[in-house]
Amino acid sequence: MPIYLSATDIARMHQSGLVGIADYIDAVEGAYRDQGLAQFQILPRQNFYVERRDSKPGSLKIGGGLLGGVGVMGSSMYATGYGEMNLWAIAFSTKTGEVEGIVHGHLVGRMKTGATAAVAARHMARPDARVAAIIGTGDQAETQLMGLAAVRPLSEARVYSRNADNRAPFEAWATKTLPQGRTRAVASARDR
Repeated sequence: MPIYLSATDIARMHQSGLVGIADYIDAVEGAYRDQGLAQFQILPRQNFYVERRDSKPGSLKIGGGLLGGVGVMGSSMYATGYGEMNLWAIAFSTKTGEVEGIVHGHLVGRMKTGATAAVAARHMARPDARVAAIIGTGDQAETQLMGLAAVRPLSEARVYSRNADNRAPFEAWATKTLPQGRTRAVASARDR
């Protein structure tokens, strides 16, 4: 029987500690490993645009892939331009073809993005790297910093946003969320 996870279900799983950034990092690293072993297939994202008279255009974005090492294949689709992103993913078993899960993917997508940065840092950053620079303070920036902090013992995070009003709230969030290091809002992306 398929598992159905709504946005509320996903949020509860994160709040309870059942799922965390380390889980996403392991999953993303496994997907890259599958890709290197030619057990990974991905479709280029397709975009359908909707012209709307009195507002910006909307779109439907569709992607798909296969993780042979995990035994799962599926697709994701999401609408943009209508407010908060509404992303859903459906996963099928590669052995039976049965639906294994339907998942709301907004938070999952954000966490995956942060995990991708973490995998890159784990394998490409100097082992003694202790300072992170975050450019931008949107919701993706939060998961980027969470991912980096999971793979490096950060002593400092420097945060820059073009909108100065966004720097202090992000700095406060980061200080509360990642207390092991100092978070500092900076006036320029070049600040040290």
